[in-house]
Amino acid sequence: MTKYRNVVITGGISIMNKNNQFGNYFLDFNSKNCKFENAEEIFQNILKEKELTDKKIKELVLEKPLNVCAEFSMLKGLENEGLLDDFISV
Repeated sequence: MTKYRNVVITGGISIMNKNNQFGNYFLDFNSKNCKFENAEEIFQNILKEKELTDKKIKELVLEKPLNVCAEFSMLKGLENEGLLDDFISV
């Protein structure tokens, strides 16, 4: 069976969708009409406000791996089907 080693993904805004693990955090934060210059600043503020540590993020991802974002779901799906090589480049 052919396995994927190099995967090219174009990113969008699916992480901000209310149907995934982190979308509700973003929607709640955004409803406060906070204005920031860039996405990195927004995410850092969400992490701080919601007290999302690396450990908590890992727990959320493990809890519902197909509800993180479209890009992560695609990789998880490939992994579940045994289509990813042992070492991949994304």
